[in-house]
Amino acid sequence: LISTNEYETITETLRRRGVVGTIDLDSGISRAMLTEIARRRCQKYDIPLNPGDIVDALEDTLRTVGGTRLTPADICNAFDIVMSEKSKPIQRKLIERIMLRAKDNPQMESVGSAVTLSDFRAAARRLKSYTSGEKTEAAKRAVIRITPRERYSDVGGLHGIKDEIIKEISLALNADLAVKAGYRPPKGFIFYGPPGTGKTLLAKAIAGENNVWFYSINGPSILQGHYGDPEKTIRDIFDDARKNAPAIIFFDEVDSIAPRRGMQDPVIDRVVSQMLTEIDGFTPLTNVVIIGATNRFEILDPALLERFTRHFEFAYPKNRVEKLEIIEIHLRRYRQHLERGLTSEDILKIFEKKILSPRKIADTIDDANRLRAKELEACYKLVQTIKHKPEKVREIEDLYKNDLERLFTILKLDPNDLNSDIVEKLSNVDPENYPLRLYHFEKSLERTYDEAVEEAQKMMTETVRIQKPEVGKSYGLIALGELGELGGFVGAIEVVVNPKGSGKVHVIGSETGESILASAYDAFIYINSMSDWRFKDYDVYVEIVTPAKGMEKKMVAPGISRPPVSGPSAGLAIAVAMLSALTEVTVDPSVVMTGAITALGEIWPVGGLDYRGMGKIEAALSDQYVRTLIIPKYNYERLRGFDVEKMLLERGVRIVPVQTFLEAAPLALLDFDKAKEILRIK
Repeated sequence: LISTNEYETITETLRRRGVVGTIDLDSGISRAMLTEIARRRCQKYDIPLNPGDIVDALEDTLRTVGGTRLTPADICNAFDIVMSEKSKPIQRKLIERIMLRAKDNPQMESVGSAVTLSDFRAAARRLKSYTSGEKTEAAKRAVIRITPRERYSDVGGLHGIKDEIIKEISLALNADLAVKAGYRPPKGFIFYGPPGTGKTLLAKAIAGENNVWFYSINGPSILQGHYGDPEKTIRDIFDDARKNAPAIIFFDEVDSIAPRRGMQDPVIDRVVSQMLTEIDGFTPLTNVVIIGATNRFEILDPALLERFTRHFEFAYPKNRVEKLEIIEIHLRRYRQHLERGLTSEDILKIFEKKILSPRKIADTIDDANRLRAKELEACYKLVQTIKHKPEKVREIEDLYKNDLERLFTILKLDPNDLNSDIVEKLSNVDPENYPLRLYHFEKSLERTYDEAVEEAQKMMTETVRIQKPEVGKSYGLIALGELGELGGFVGAIEVVVNPKGSGKVHVIGSETGESILASAYDAFIYINSMSDWRFKDYDVYVEIVTPAKGMEKKMVAPGISRPPVSGPSAGLAIAVAMLSALTEVTVDPSVVMTGAITALGEIWPVGGLDYRGMGKIEAALSDQYVRTLIIPKYNYERLRGFDVEKMLLERGVRIVPVQTFLEAAPLALLDFDKAKEILRIK
């Protein structure tokens, strides 16, 4: 006997082996037959429902989740599922009575009478469809279906949006309550914000708390495969989610598969269209919640944003309360290893030296304990080598050099004097008496920067970033990443002028572009306008010096070789350097600035200075010479709730908000009165 769900896929050679013949068990199945099966099952379990209504409920639900026609096995399985669920409370009572050795037994008569049509609708979602299409390879790679272990208690920060998201998505997953309350759930949700702010974690926690399937979709993986595969992959994902509802479909990096149509590859346009079809198609997405996560909200397709009606911005921790909450969550697993007396507040004081995303906070805490574990291993290896293989001691010291340095620093031992007393002390070191110290968190924090970013900062410090005041040279804040999420450093803006020119502005060097040239012209126009066009015939040469200097088309690291040095962001620094070069007045190197400038000398806000990135604040914190930070007043007002000013003051840096160039120039130029005389400003 050969049994199959897909007769047409069997090879013709094998079909001919069926000497007696082929029996199609699906043929001849009528509604009357299905109703009769339901009637007999109702009779068996004493269920007082109309068998026809049960068949209708099962058929409607199967159609909703994209299933095939109802079969006799589906009806039998549905009854088994319903009775199993209804019997569980009685089974528990029976076990309790047995454990208590009670003589009375729970009665089963009431089970059948408690069954409703809603029970059959819920059971229908758990039935297996008898037709299964072959999933694309991309779907197999891209889709991870799990029941998450994360809970709401694992999500820290996000005050103001976390509760709203949890309530709305939880209600969308509860179809029965939504119908009774007349609530129409949104078709989709967009989580946007910089990496590491908890978008995926919160989505998993909602799925975990509601005990629903979580489909984690990697956006770029969907685009792999042959022609037509990406669209089929999208269909496969939605079909599977319908069959396993309630479920959450989470598209990570949704911008990679749903950018604005007409600007990308035609394949991506078809993927966007297929997603819209699945969302708005004839087959409803009952009990299926769709979430798209992105770092680039502005490039998403407008039609998709219209369907995904609820948009939530995920930000860096905004205050000490949020930071402390995140630290305490990730410290839970290490509480037993912490040094006695060490508190979350102590660790927060260390972490406030840098701007960290929630993920960076978690990674830094994990790395602190990792350093401790490496020190324990280094200690054990060194002791064993001294005792049993003394000739290998130098090799072990070289291999575990950094770990042993930290170990000896903590234990206050001299690494150059490994006498018997020191070896004895090292022999007694174990995880129980070698706790996780504040020192470990300090060292871990030092390692949080990307090596390429640190190299960029070091390069700038050792070359153009000097303490000596210079003419035509100012310092501006440079953010790395689109929102400053990768950090930042202080860059130099250098300006040289030629009095015998033709009134042209040139932007030279590795950082060029229309926006930088436009900012330079704005500065040139403003300075001339307030000096009666005294410098209108000067040629001006502007260069923004960054780590990309001398490295044209050479990759320093992702996000580093071409840092997003924008014209608007550098406008104020360009204007200060230009005024210095035109008047030969030196610039104070301890003053660092950022801000856009207009032709009227107004200072406008810039990016990289808010909780989404903070790259420029990172730059100010890491610079050893800065004492005054000039920023646009608008940015200053937005930063006031983030304890940034206090953090900078502790490092000896004051923030000065400005609205006009004439407010900033006296702070940046060492002799502004001389510059005023040359410009003939009263």
